[in-house]
This record gives sequence, C-alpha cells and structure tokens, in this order.
Amino acid sequence: MHDLVAYIGFLLYLCSEIVGNVRLLLPTLKNDANGMRGGSYATWHMTLLLSYKAVVCIRKLCLLIPIFITMYHSIVLNIPHASDNIPEEFMPPPFSRSQSEYQHRYQLASKPLIDWYTDELFSVEDKRITPVVADLCRTLCDVERMVNDPLEAKGYGIVCRKMIQFVPFSYLHYVDYNPLHYSRNKLLLHYYLEYQQRLARSLVDASFDVSYYHPNSVLLIDCHSFSSMPTALCDPGPQEEQVDICIGYNDDATLPSAGMIDLVVSHFEGFGYKVGRNTPFSHSKTVECPVPYHSLMIEVNKRCYMNEQTLEKTEGFARLRYEIEGLYSILLSTQCSGEAAWCRG
Repeated sequence: MHDLVAYIGFLLYLCSEIVGNVRLLLPTLKNDANGMRGGSYATWHMTLLLSYKAVVCIRKLCLLIPIFITMYHSIVLNIPHASDNIPEEFMPPPFSRSQSEYQHRYQLASKPLIDWYTDELFSVEDKRITPVVADLCRTLCDVERMVNDPLEAKGYGIVCRKMIQFVPFSYLHYVDYNPLHYSRNKLLLHYYLEYQQRLARSLVDASFDVSYYHPNSVLLIDCHSFSSMPTALCDPGPQEEQVDICIGYNDDATLPSAGMIDLVVSHFEGFGYKVGRNTPFSHSKTVECPVPYHSLMIEVNKRCYMNEQTLEKTEGFARLRYEIEGLYSILLSTQCSGEAAWCRG
C-alpha cells in the first residue's frame, strides 16, 4: 500500500511541475501579446525551458509503465510430455514372442510425439519456480488432455488408445481394452488424477509461500515443444512458414494481461525468433484450483534446439535455455513484485 501512495504522490508531483511551468510561461505570453519589449525572447526562452522539462517528465512517467503489467512472485511449470518412460507393467507379458518387436514399434511411434528435453530446457534452480514433470510417456497417459478431449476421437485422449495397434495379437486375449474396465487403463486414469492434484497443490503452495497473499501472484507456464515435421497430432506446415515459438493462452480468468503477453512475445522476437500467438497451437493448461492464477503456454519448435532424427541436442539448446531463464527473470521482476503486490491487478 505504501508503494501505491508513493507512485500516486510521484505522479502528482510531475503534474504540479508541468502546471508550475505553464504558470511561469503565461506572463511572458501576455507580455508578448501586449507588444512589450523582450516579450518574444522571453516567450522563446520559457518555451524551450518548458519543452526540456516536459521531456524529463515524460521520461519519469515511463517509470510508471511497469505497474500496468502484471508481474508475478512465483512460477509453476507444467511439463507433461518430456518423458519416454514406458514401465514394464504396461508391456506385453514376458512369454510373448512379440514383446521386443512390440516395444520397438511402440517406441518408434512415440518418438515424434515426445517433447524431448523440455524438462531440462524449462527447469532452472530457483526457489520461486516449481517444475511439475510427468514421469510417464504421453503415449501411455497424457496428463495434458481433458475429460472428453476433442483428441479422444483420434485415439489420443487421456489413455492413448491409438497405440493399441502395436500390441501383439496374442496379447489381446489377456486384456480388455475398454477404458472403463481395463485394469491397465484404470491405473493410468489414477495416475492422471494424481498428476492434476499435484499440479493444483503446487499452485496453492506457490500462492501462499510468500509473505503476503494477492490474487494472480502465480503464473502457470505450460511447457511444450513441437515437431517441425508432420505428426499424428499436427502438421506445422512448410518449414519456411513455421513459427519458432508459439505462445498460447485462454480466454477466461487465467488470461494474463495484454501487456504481459506482449512482453513475452517481444522477449523472444528480440532474439530473432518467429513467434505465433495461439497458432499453430492454442490455449494453455488449466486445473481446478482453489486459488486464482494465470496460465501461459510456451511451445518451442524442436528444430530450434535439437536434431529430430538423431534426438541429439544442438548448440541452440544452451542458447534457448539461457533465453528462457532470462524470461523468468523478467516475469519475476522485483521492480513490480515483492512488496508492490498491488500492481498485479
């Protein structure tokens, strides 16, 4: 509250400076109008002085701009697709002769859908930033999907039914693939619910792990990467027309301020990246939570940091990681966070 009073006082001081200079200029204008000697020179002199002071005032007013942009005290990272972990219990029985073939085909099909290295790319050592990482491959259980998700029709819902095509025929005698009754899917659905709860708990902890509480003091960043080549989920289009980074957001209570979105877009554009807004992907992760928060998705084109054929990191990885860390520093700027909680709006 002290900061609000200070800023209002500073603004009033600037206004009084402008009014004072105008009052000084009025007598010279009056003299000039009456044709008094020296009036024109005095008018010119005072106009120059007023112009200089106006520039100084404008520069000071620019210091107030950050208060109109929502800054945050904490960030929670949702990293749902970085893992390629497919536990043994979800593989065909050991006695199946087709197990190795199945596993190989399954992994080949999963390869382009995994957001490789996003756990390393987005995570940093900072107590204000909490990463929540899924440890199961998305082709087993996709914690990003919603109940009755539109991708369910394509077989890529919470439980990925599309991968059933790679299961050996002999294994089909031992399981029931109805998502509501199959024990394997029941385990995966439990994992899905546990992940949503873990993410919600992280948002709550981040909201109250401060010396004050203020609504929307936490930003949830939905961390992803996408292939530069067509996959079962998306065709990014011709290479030359693709964006390097996609910023996604929702049209609901989790929507950050327009200034904040512009800030994030400008940050990446400043490093030479081509940035899309809600294209080719849109929206951002939300989860039921008793505290308010903002949500923003960052999707990185894999060509920016890795070789998609060999799955090896390129030199762009370290550079992009440094640039993302720089973005966190801006989002957690002490210039408009810390004690100035009121400026988040």
